[in-house]
Amino acid sequence: MKSDLDFNPLAEGYQTTDQLPYRKYMEHWVYRKVLEELEPCSSLDLACGAGFYSGLLLEMGFTPVTGVDCSADMISLARQHFAGNKDAQFIQSRIEDFKCETPFQLITAGWLLNYCEDTNHLEQLCIHLKSLLSPEGTMIITVDCQGDYGCNDITDTACARIYHTHPLKDGESFRMTLPVTPPLDIYAVHFDRATITQAMQKAGFSEIEWLPLAIDPKGIETLGKESWQQMITKPRIGFLKVAY
Repeated sequence: MKSDLDFNPLAEGYQTTDQLPYRKYMEHWVYRKVLEELEPCSSLDLACGAGFYSGLLLEMGFTPVTGVDCSADMISLARQHFAGNKDAQFIQSRIEDFKCETPFQLITAGWLLNYCEDTNHLEQLCIHLKSLLSPEGTMIITVDCQGDYGCNDITDTACARIYHTHPLKDGESFRMTLPVTPPLDIYAVHFDRATITQAMQKAGFSEIEWLPLAIDPKGIETLGKESWQQMITKPRIGFLKVAY
């Protein structure tokens, strides 16, 4: 991943983002709808962090779950969260260095692509991801799309505060502040949907689908429909479903 990023200092703060509304009521909901259509199988959670998606995979029976992250502190938190669960294991490794003897039928990857250094790195990572996925398998990826907008285009605080004043080009890095306590600054790299789609095609994937955004009804009931309006009309999160 991007060589100057160190996620260890972020680990304690980042795990609190699991409770942000867009993560609880959008990310989990979109993944849940895809997983409900699949047969339970072993799963690989790449860039697993403290286990946000791993927990959902365990809940829905996609076991055993293998979580992989480059951060030792993130992996430590994940092991603490799922201590004693024989269906979960967590491995510290750069994603590019992780290999498996048997490809997985299900891969999840939260925000992984936004830490590539440039388009070439993105394309190489997509090739590697294909080597980890079974020919009959499915991969679901969460993509940060905040680079599609400038800070003046966004007036809500549902996702994160951004600071760039114009839409970004592929490979441009940007800062965001996540609305947790205390606020958490994170840097990511922007790639637009067309560039990501092309990288997946070059890697040999033929089934590439950008999923529609959807909100858990509990989120609408809790926060009101209006609070989600800008997240839908100016989507800052993309969900990608990929298969051979």
